[in-house]
Amino acid sequence: MENTSSYYCPCCKNHVSQFIPWPAGSFEPQPFQLENWNLETGICSICMAMDRERLYVWFIERETDLLRANVSVLHIDPEREKHVKNRMSTCANLHYVCGDSKPLDPWTKGLDATNLYFGDQAFDVVLCSHILENIPDDRKAMREFYRVMKVGGWGIMQVPLATNVETSFEDEQVVTPEDRIRAYGHQDRVRVYAKEDYIQRLESVGFRVELYNIAERYSIEEACKLGLSKEDNLYIVHKDA
Repeated sequence: MENTSSYYCPCCKNHVSQFIPWPAGSFEPQPFQLENWNLETGICSICMAMDRERLYVWFIERETDLLRANVSVLHIDPEREKHVKNRMSTCANLHYVCGDSKPLDPWTKGLDATNLYFGDQAFDVVLCSHILENIPDDRKAMREFYRVMKVGGWGIMQVPLATNVETSFEDEQVVTPEDRIRAYGHQDRVRVYAKEDYIQRLESVGFRVELYNIAERYSIEEACKLGLSKEDNLYIVHKDA
């Protein structure tokens, strides 16, 4: 990460002198090198937005008309991106549906990502971040996301993605929380994805996958200003037909 004298948080629209490192003990030590895992610039010092939330909001505001369009949005497990949820829920133009396997508020629907009860082509946009790595049959969930997405729709599908492996790592014999922490870095995970394999899994259910990288699209300086690195990507999926 390059040094910079001024950071910017698109979630709270503040310029700050520094972002806050992830506190010691916030997460288990990671056995992999992960995209969107910026230990020293993880949290905004004003609004506490995580690095991946800043990337989400930047993309949505800069590259889409989502906050102005009359569209339907399905957001899976929105508590993982509270700033995204807060922004969406205040947009009167959106039909915004939140869903989670364990809802934390009355506005969030109870959902099984592998068996969604919505009809075909129900949503223009589907957002899902850091869920698929916890689902044993991840392709089944991907097929459901594809099914409920309208033709011409798009989505963001983020997972913990290792940059230092060539194949995704998953082992059915790793079942206890302790073993999962040692193997995957988190007690809920059943795998850690490799980049090309993850893209291929999304493509196998019909999605076209586009990588959005601020350093490549704008500059490394722009990415660093947001507390991001040159390796940080958003995985944008499209349903073309």
